[in-house]
Amino acid sequence: MTSNSPVVSEERIHRDESILERELEMIARQYPAPDWREYARDGAWFASQTLKGGLDSFHGKVVAVFREQVVGAGEDELAMRIQLSEKYRVHPARFYLTLYGDPLEAV
Repeated sequence: MTSNSPVVSEERIHRDESILERELEMIARQYPAPDWREYARDGAWFASQTLKGGLDSFHGKVVAVFREQVVGAGEDELAMRIQLSEKYRVHPARFYLTLYGDPLEAV
């Protein structure tokens, strides 16, 4: 992991969620469905890194993993999926996204 933490722009957060959902659907139609095994590998990688404490700087954020690398972190999952799909030119469901940390802490 480098010192340059990946962060996805939050500029789309303020857009209506239904608009983001429609945009996400349109982008998803452009790409083949992802292979669930790649997604599962990224999930396993994320779990192993959290056990090592390697992702502590992302605590409290939605973290996006792609090809066993953190490629984004932020607050808005929909906006992140859209931006990452456009950047990497893959189906938006290909990214392993999860809220890192205790979700009850945010309440």
